[in-house]
Amino acid sequence: MMGLRLIIGIFLLAGLSVGFRKPELCPKRIPHKEYFDVKKMFGIWYSHYRTRTQGNQTLNCVRSHVRDDVDDGLYIKTYYQFPKNNSIVIQRAKIYGLESSGYFRTRKLVWKYEKLPRKYSEHWVIDTDYKSYRISFNCKNLTSYGRVTGSQQILLLQTRTKYPTRGLIEKLKGIATKAGLSIEHAFKVDHRNCPLRF
Repeated sequence: MMGLRLIIGIFLLAGLSVGFRKPELCPKRIPHKEYFDVKKMFGIWYSHYRTRTQGNQTLNCVRSHVRDDVDDGLYIKTYYQFPKNNSIVIQRAKIYGLESSGYFRTRKLVWKYEKLPRKYSEHWVIDTDYKSYRISFNCKNLTSYGRVTGSQQILLLQTRTKYPTRGLIEKLKGIATKAGLSIEHAFKVDHRNCPLRF
């Protein structure tokens, strides 16, 4: 009987230690571009390194299009393809709270009949020259039954061209590292055999 109580006690302690483990939340501040002109960001950006999401899957053909729409205002339209079945996903996220810096919030735009929670993501443009490269980081805290369980963090190294030089990619990696953002868990995006149009 004593042995059984000891085993139960060990399991309870283990459960408590896991239950009170502090989840990894979105950072409150990330170094980002202080003077930012969103109009210069308009157009297509090709992602070349991206952190894993969607169940730790890699994605192909990742690109985003920053646009201004009469009805929806400023938004980012993102395209990507799952390599397992070549299915294509298109998402739109409206931009909120944009001022003069490279920090703003985004929220996915959904159809009226879709009963999806419209959660905000925080978005930082770490650095860009508008003409050739952009490094961005976005994060969203995840909740379950009102409790924060962790966060979804996405780092993107993007360029205007589908096939940039190796020197430019190495430059982007250096900027991300200097900003304290690791690309250790980022995957290289494959842009071969992508549809001409999504």
